[in-house]
Amino acid sequence: MIFEEVLKIQAEAEALLARNEHEIDSRRILELVRDSNFSPYDGEFIALAVRFGPTVLTMDGKMLRAFPQYAMPLSGA
Repeated sequence: MIFEEVLKIQAEAEALLARNEHEIDSRRILELVRDSNFSPYDGEFIALAVRFGPTVLTMDGKMLRAFPQYAMPLSGA
């Protein structure tokens, strides 16, 4: 794949996400990280689920156990 194709794909992806991004309170993410020992990356997904209500589909058993109200096994989807 040439660089120009990569740039085009990136622009298309950004256009699809436009106006569909959400800011999450950094403090809430860090609280989740502190309380669960998850990475900030994982904390962002849970913080989004807590704030907006979607279910996180995951194969991460630790996340499923820590957040059963927000996480669902990917195999059960």
